[in-house]
Amino acid sequence: MSNDSLTSRGLQPQDQFYSISALFDESDVRLTWLAVPASADEGVWVGTNGHGLLHLLSSPQQVTRYTTADGLPDGEIRDIQTCGINCVWVATPLGIGRWDGSQWVTYTTHQGLPSNDVRGISFDSLYRRDTASVWAATAAGPALFVKQANRWQAAPGWPSGIEVTGIMEKWVSTRGQGLLQFIAAPAARGRTESFTTDDGLPDNRITALAATARGVLVGTPRGAVEWNGVTWIPVMDAPVNDASSEMIGTERGLWVWNGGDWEHITGERVTHVTKDGWYTTDGQVCQWTSGGPHCLLTDGGKLLARAQNVYATPGGETVAVVSSDGELWEYDARACDGGCLVIRGYRSLDICDRIIPPRINDLIAYEGEFWIATDEGMYSSWAGGGDRGLAGGWPVAVRAVSLEGRIVWLATDQGAYYTDPGSRPYGWSYVPDLPDRDLSVILPLPDGSAWIGTMSAGLIHFEPAKE
Repeated sequence: MSNDSLTSRGLQPQDQFYSISALFDESDVRLTWLAVPASADEGVWVGTNGHGLLHLLSSPQQVTRYTTADGLPDGEIRDIQTCGINCVWVATPLGIGRWDGSQWVTYTTHQGLPSNDVRGISFDSLYRRDTASVWAATAAGPALFVKQANRWQAAPGWPSGIEVTGIMEKWVSTRGQGLLQFIAAPAARGRTESFTTDDGLPDNRITALAATARGVLVGTPRGAVEWNGVTWIPVMDAPVNDASSEMIGTERGLWVWNGGDWEHITGERVTHVTKDGWYTTDGQVCQWTSGGPHCLLTDGGKLLARAQNVYATPGGETVAVVSSDGELWEYDARACDGGCLVIRGYRSLDICDRIIPPRINDLIAYEGEFWIATDEGMYSSWAGGGDRGLAGGWPVAVRAVSLEGRIVWLATDQGAYYTDPGSRPYGWSYVPDLPDRDLSVILPLPDGSAWIGTMSAGLIHFEPAKE
């Protein structure tokens, strides 16, 4: 560390402008970053291209130069952020430096950074930096500073292979992927238990989950089994596409629970089922009742020929149908005198403008509207495709969405997340310690636990810690 007065370098107090390069003996100095704190008493911080960091004070007029000899991780300064008197964060190619008023503290991968190649530093609130959370952009993804542990924690679920170039609040610039918004989700406290074919599952690829009066039903490409709390009981060996508490849709038809056993009802391929008795085949949308199937009628049957999935709100009065080309239609269905169901009216979300991506994986009804899971994120119908924390740039495919009480759960290709949309502040939490974050389905239960199906690593049971 070197200290000089400005006048000792030939700079006079009355000079309004002067060259910073005059403060260096080296001839190849370039300035890389300038940080001007809110208070003039804190001075000005100036970063260079490999010659360290300068701190300029106007009263008294003084310049202090810091280098690696003083504790900086590297002499190349990529970013400088201040958060009050004697609080400075510096990003370098070899880690992060923090000035605490008396010394530099260095943070690298040994202290939790995803990479030592740090491109930027930001706060989640630019107006209350003294109390805000500190985020860093590293080449391997964003990281959060955990003050209590004096360590960094990698942002959960950040996709591999996406190079980060900068950060501003919760927005991250990337190389080749544009501007992305990441989830600042804390890890949930609890424990996980895994089940695979070694434990009795027919297959490690989980395609369906449902809660029944007897336990948990699990569907796979090689059949379905039911968990009774002790062991897995085989149900059938048909490839399962979807399941509810009373129905199982398979490549070989529909199975319905008759009160004592699972009964094979139809042999036509069933793609989706709901707990209200609705199901779809490759060409029809029907509801199973005690009197048999009753199918929706449309003008000329055009929509039925394209039907893919059906979702019913509690009570079954509002029905949403996703066609095979990804359009989402919403119906108000009522029973007619003849015992059939007819369409009283319908409306389409604005698919033509591609507000909602073309591939819809799942949806739920929440307080009169739909939450829509797509390969491009999570959307809600009330906002015309607006996001609720995951859409709008987060590069995550949402495979399934489920609701238990007021808690919304997501199964994504980067892990499991959950939130209470009515809580303030609004935010997501994620399930830690999963053997595989590439998920397919999710089943939350009233006790707060959740069954989580993966694409290839079997089934996981998550139990949150008791508060």
